[in-house]
Amino acid sequence: MAEAPYKQVYRVLLTAIRERKLLPGVILPGELCLAESYHVSRPTVRRALQMLASEGFMECRAGVGWSVVSSDPSPRTSRRRELVIGTDLVADDWEGAFYYRPFLRGMRHAVEERRCRLQLIRLDPGKGITPGPVDALALVRYGPQEYSRLAQIASSGVPVILLNRMPPQPELAYLAVDYREESRRAVEYLLLTGHRRIAVISENATSLACADRVSGWRAAFQQIHLEAPEELNVQDISIAGLERFLVQARPTALFLASGRCVVPALLAAERARMRIPEDLSFFSFDDTGAARLADIMISCIKMPLETMAEQAVDYLCRRCDGPANQPVLRKILSATLAINDSCRRREGGTA
Repeated sequence: MAEAPYKQVYRVLLTAIRERKLLPGVILPGELCLAESYHVSRPTVRRALQMLASEGFMECRAGVGWSVVSSDPSPRTSRRRELVIGTDLVADDWEGAFYYRPFLRGMRHAVEERRCRLQLIRLDPGKGITPGPVDALALVRYGPQEYSRLAQIASSGVPVILLNRMPPQPELAYLAVDYREESRRAVEYLLLTGHRRIAVISENATSLACADRVSGWRAAFQQIHLEAPEELNVQDISIAGLERFLVQARPTALFLASGRCVVPALLAAERARMRIPEDLSFFSFDDTGAARLADIMISCIKMPLETMAEQAVDYLCRRCDGPANQPVLRKILSATLAINDSCRRREGGTA
């Protein structure tokens, strides 16, 4: 029987590493470039790279890519049984499914080569983790009200990592995106392209995530010594309300604090007879949820959700295999500004 393509790519790369043709520190070309070189698909290349990472030969870092870390890694502790990683990744509404799907895809890719499996869990204040038991937890849905309980679980010997959350408890690991900084970068781009009347649209004034993103909007103006136009800070995603705002305020660009804001803002712009991007540039924090329903491409901040999930599983496996050698992981990943024709440079812009 012919060897699977991913194993062929794995063996070619492994040979190059062991023969020191690829030295530690070398950064490999991107996955698409490697896929073209080996005449395979990108998922095939990724699976081969993940096998090498699971054996300690390589690692993947956000903003850098895949790199060689060792030509002769120390053997990993062998396990007597399969690790069980508990996760809360389940979408109870159609919109949440867009957000959680990349996380789940990344976790599934990671567990394939690591002798572990995912187990859906629920945190019950009275009963603990149900169903259980689990060896580790990778969580997305739980927020500040559960952090103390999760810290107790981590202290009991069950490693816990949260995705896109930054709990203050030192027992809890996390991988996250800095919402404020990424929002600042996006609005900075709009400012560099000549926009000054940049409105920020958010759906929930009490949401910590929205508050961080609005804070990033303010920070971008402050960075160039301008007062943020607070009259353009809107917490309303009703179509009628946004239409009135656009007609009266006439912003030249919208920074949408979440994907939920995209469709109402597009419909409101159409009713206000504002063309995109001629009259109004659009930039969304993410491309999840209702943003996927838009019939045009929207410039956005793309969070590395799949990479985040893969790194979470890798961390939990290493933590379970050798807890004494693995400090609690607390890491901020960089997002990508995906800019397209929904943004237009105004006269005087430099970007």
